[in-house]
Amino acid sequence: MSSRTGVYLEVGARRVFASAADWPGWSRGGKNEKEALQALAAYAPRYARVVKLPKDATDFDIIERQKGNAAAAATATRCTPTCSTPSSHTRRRSGSS
Repeated sequence: MSSRTGVYLEVGARRVFASAADWPGWSRGGKNEKEALQALAAYAPRYARVVKLPKDATDFDIIERQKGNAAAAATATRCTPTCSTPSSHTRRRSGSS
């Protein structure tokens, strides 16, 4: 099983949003892909207070890129991934085996 965190990107005209495919709500934006991924990584410790993230949660694997819409051009992500989340990126819940 891959220990990398599956991420999808919503690429808008002015902003990019990176969202963890298996962790709803873990999503951050930036002016470009690099900034969005950096913001997502920087937010990991705060998000980890809510769920138990693996130690290497910020080892990202981009599994999909989507064209953003008007929401992405403003300040929010609106898309959901169209890909089926690969089994290597299944949700890791606290207490599951």
